[in-house]
Amino acid sequence: MIYEVRKSPIHRNGLFALQNIPADTFIGEYQGQRSQWFLGMFMGNWTMRFGDETRNGYHRGNELRFINHSDDPNLRTEGFLFFALRDIEADDELTWDYGW
Repeated sequence: MIYEVRKSPIHRNGLFALQNIPADTFIGEYQGQRSQWFLGMFMGNWTMRFGDETRNGYHRGNELRFINHSDDPNLRTEGFLFFALRDIEADDELTWDYGW
């Protein structure tokens, strides 16, 4: 495992690197209860959307649900897959721009 959940200065819990992670390294796939997205759908905490599919990490999710938002993220996505956007140092919090 290359990450673990810890207390975060950003928001409650976060995901932190356990080792140095080179740019473009595959981090993992966001898991959760799958459903079709529809206009007006409630998108609560731990819900990620790509195209017409949503995944609710609260139900059947994995540790990636603890990735917090940052305006200067160190992760990027391709659909529900997460990759290191740049080199990440051990103990850095893994972050992603939620795109609000």
